[in-house]
Amino acid sequence: MKKHHTCVCLLTHTALQLHTHPDMSNAPLDPPLQTTKSVSPNRTEAALQLLTQYETLLAFLKSHGALLNGVKPEMLLESEDFGRVLSQRTSAAATADDEVELEQWALLEASFDAVSAQAWNALLSQLFKVFVLSRVTIRSMRLLPGGPRCT
Repeated sequence: MKKHHTCVCLLTHTALQLHTHPDMSNAPLDPPLQTTKSVSPNRTEAALQLLTQYETLLAFLKSHGALLNGVKPEMLLESEDFGRVLSQRTSAAATADDEVELEQWALLEASFDAVSAQAWNALLSQLFKVFVLSRVTIRSMRLLPGGPRCT
């Protein structure tokens, strides 16, 4: 759990630093990125807190142009935390629609490690695209040494 909490803090810090860089707009962040001040000692509650942080992180990146529609916050959890969230949702399932959704997540559990790796790969790639590649312009490319000098 601690590893993922640190990862969220690192991604949040990186996104905030890149967003407030002098070359970028200093518009207010929407939605605001905040990290949980303390992680619950209860592992299920801690997994739910982490899930909420991932939802906020994905919403923030999507609001800045990241293409992460295929990434769900549950996919970013560790396998054990995913199991805790799934069992908590199973016990709280009230309708048939909830049960159908839980069955789909249960099918994912068998290949969870591969799906999680793909989700993290997509998240980091989109983070790079949104906050680094968006700063590259034709003018900056022309100013690189050894680059083409087209007029």
